[in-house]
Amino acid sequence: ERQGLFPKSFTPDRPLMLHIPANLESSLPDLRSGSNSSDTRVSASSVGAARTGSKVPRLVIVTVFLASLIGACAAPVGSEPTSPPHSTEITQSGPVDSTNAASTITAPEPLPSESPRPPRRVEAFAGEPEPTAPQPQVLLPPLPQPYEAPNSEPFADAKTLAGLIAQRLLNYDPGTTPSDLAERVASTPALVPALIGALDPVYHQDHWSRATVVYPQLGGATEDRISIMIVMRQEFGDLGEPVSTETRTLDIRLTKQNDDWVFDELASAGGEPVPRPTDLSAIAAEVVDHPDIELPDSARWDIYRGTTTPQLLGIMADLADHTPYGVVVLTTGHPHHVFETDRVSNHTLGRAVDVYRMGATQIVDDRSEGSTTWNLVGWLCGHANLLSVGSPWVLDDGACRSFTDHVHQDHIHVSVAGSG
Repeated sequence: ERQGLFPKSFTPDRPLMLHIPANLESSLPDLRSGSNSSDTRVSASSVGAARTGSKVPRLVIVTVFLASLIGACAAPVGSEPTSPPHSTEITQSGPVDSTNAASTITAPEPLPSESPRPPRRVEAFAGEPEPTAPQPQVLLPPLPQPYEAPNSEPFADAKTLAGLIAQRLLNYDPGTTPSDLAERVASTPALVPALIGALDPVYHQDHWSRATVVYPQLGGATEDRISIMIVMRQEFGDLGEPVSTETRTLDIRLTKQNDDWVFDELASAGGEPVPRPTDLSAIAAEVVDHPDIELPDSARWDIYRGTTTPQLLGIMADLADHTPYGVVVLTTGHPHHVFETDRVSNHTLGRAVDVYRMGATQIVDDRSEGSTTWNLVGWLCGHANLLSVGSPWVLDDGACRSFTDHVHQDHIHVSVAGSG
């Protein structure tokens, strides 16, 4: 570089252009012989070109070798070696012998280079955390759409609120606590402790949960208090388990404040699961296994506990021979007493069932006389074990104790005689 032989833009991965100034002409008599030009360029792309054919001056060979050596030393540490070409050419624009013919010198094939060194391991600074493998992203199921009761439902505003409350309690992600769930719906902090305890059957720690409304049925209603028995389908799971599904009947109580319904109590979360007994009776097995009887798990567990009377199971099996139907509640999930009275409900005694649909039609949408549901209620009145039937109609033919009120507009209540 001091003599001006190496340009400042020199990089080892590009061909080296050697500029020989005119003031060095006298020191290169062989290279300049036969040429009148004042500048000669030599291009090289590898180290140590060998001579073949015409004679090449030593100074050129030495100069190329030194240039390549300097370039190799200047290469950045850790850079990948470039693959050498199969041949090396040194050309010059002027003649190198007395015949003034162009001269080309081809270098032999280079020897195989050593394997590149593995990159040096860089130790982490003290206190710097070791890099960890990226964790797989957990994709949780989407949340269901907020529930809204159709306008055809009696007490539609209360049913909508009960459905939303049930969704807020049963839809959660891993890490959510029972306290978090209770605070979502409690109208006052005083309600939180009791609600936390009531949530135990539906809370699964470190799991996600998604729940949808099957049907909200009236359990009882006064001017300022109401019970909504709501069937919920709950799916829950985590990364290490398959998804589990339970259908539960929740008893959600609301009160009126300033003409608006507000949350008051979770009276039941649908009970604890019960395994199927090995000695389940034939009539019980017929009901729980019947393809035309839609049973929530809360009702199925009642049958497994043995709290449902054989008389009621018999009439349920007989009804399924006439039409498919859907059950809301047997015992668990229904108020213990007839709502806002001191009389023990027949549901509590295992003698009653509430049905929200006959066939594919909900009771609330089939309330005209002469409808399919109306005719089935007439058939029920003639059953030997029937004690009473509540429905949207009063059948006054004297065949049974038939009754109606504002609560029995969305379901058929069937109770039987018998002592269990």
